[in-house]
Amino acid sequence: MYLTSEDDRMAPGLNLSSLCNRRGIPLLDQPQLVYVLTELIPDAQAAASRMPLNFTLLLDHSGSMAGEKLRTMKEAVKNMIDQLAPEDIISVVTFESKTRLLAAAQPAMDKVTLKRQVDQIRDAGGTNLAPGLRQALEEVRVNHLPGRVSRIVLLTDGEVTDSEEDSRRLADQAGAMGIPIIGLGFGRDWNEEFLFDLADRSILAPPGSHLGHVEYIPQPQDVGRIFQDVYRSMQVVAREVQLTLRMVQGLEARRVWQVAPLIKDLGPNVIQGRAIVVPVGELERGGGRLPGGDDAPAAPRGRGAHCPGRGHIFCTRRRGAAPGRGFGVAIYLRPCPLQCLGRSGDECGGEGASL
Repeated sequence: MYLTSEDDRMAPGLNLSSLCNRRGIPLLDQPQLVYVLTELIPDAQAAASRMPLNFTLLLDHSGSMAGEKLRTMKEAVKNMIDQLAPEDIISVVTFESKTRLLAAAQPAMDKVTLKRQVDQIRDAGGTNLAPGLRQALEEVRVNHLPGRVSRIVLLTDGEVTDSEEDSRRLADQAGAMGIPIIGLGFGRDWNEEFLFDLADRSILAPPGSHLGHVEYIPQPQDVGRIFQDVYRSMQVVAREVQLTLRMVQGLEARRVWQVAPLIKDLGPNVIQGRAIVVPVGELERGGGRLPGGDDAPAAPRGRGAHCPGRGHIFCTRRRGAAPGRGFGVAIYLRPCPLQCLGRSGDECGGEGASL
C-alpha cells in the first residue's frame, strides 16, 4: 500500500491505517468475504498548512426562506466568516427573482463589514438561480489560481423558477474551469436530482453518478453543523493524491467505497487486477477513509444518505480517531491448502492466501 502526491513522489505528511472486520480467518475450503477499512489522515504538520480558499457563497433568500431558515443561514455564514484566514478570498452572491452581489471577491480581512452585509439579507421574490450562478462563477474565476481551493457553495430551499438548462450550462462551464459546486438543499422542497446534476457537472462526473458534493439540511437547527462540514471539506492540504493497495495471490477485491467525509461507491474502474488504485485527488485537512466489499450496499448522499449498516466496520470510528478520508474494500479470500497459508502465490502454484 502506498501513496503518491502531485509530483509523483511518496506523499509527505500523510498517515495510513487499516482495520479488518475479522480478527482471524479460519481455513475453509470455500471463498470467504472480509472487509477492510483504510483511513488516510494528514499528520499535524500537513494539517496545519492548508491551501488558501477562493469561494463564493451563493445564497437563496426567496420568500420561502423567511423566518428561522434565513436567520440560521445568516448565523452560519457569519460563523464561517469568523473562521477564515486573511489570505482566504470570499464573495457573497444572493438570489431571488433578482441577483445581488452582496460582497465582491476580497480577502477575508474586514470581517466586521462582511458580517454586516450578511445581516442585510432579507427574504423576497422567487428562485431565479442561473443569473446568481453566473455571477458566482465570475467572482471565483477572478482568483482561480493553482495555489487556491476554488468552490461555489450554493444553498437553496426550493425549485428554481427560471430555466434549469441555463444553470446546467453554467455548471458545465464550472466543470471545464475546475470549480466544483457544493449544493446545500434546505428543507423538503428542493429538487435533489437537479442539485446533484449541477454538482456532478461541476466535477465532470457522469450524469446520474451522484459523485458531486450535495448536503441535506433537514431543519434550521442543522444549518450550522452542515456549514461547518462544508468549511472542513474545503480545507485542502494536498492535491493529486493517489492511494494504491496491492493484494497477494488468493485475494480478490470485489467493491470499493469512500465512506468519509462523504459516502460514495467508487465503481469498478478503481479495481485493476490485484491492485486497487484510488484517485483521491484533493485531500482535506481531516483526511479520508476507504471501505470495500461485494455485498455491502453503497450509501447515497442527500436526503437518503446512510451508512452501509449499523455496526458495520465502515460506519464505526475508533475512539479518539481524527476525522479522515475513509475507504472500504470488500475482499474475497479464495481457499488454499494448509501448507500454502501465508506463503506467496509462486510458492503454492498461484494459490497463496496471505492477508
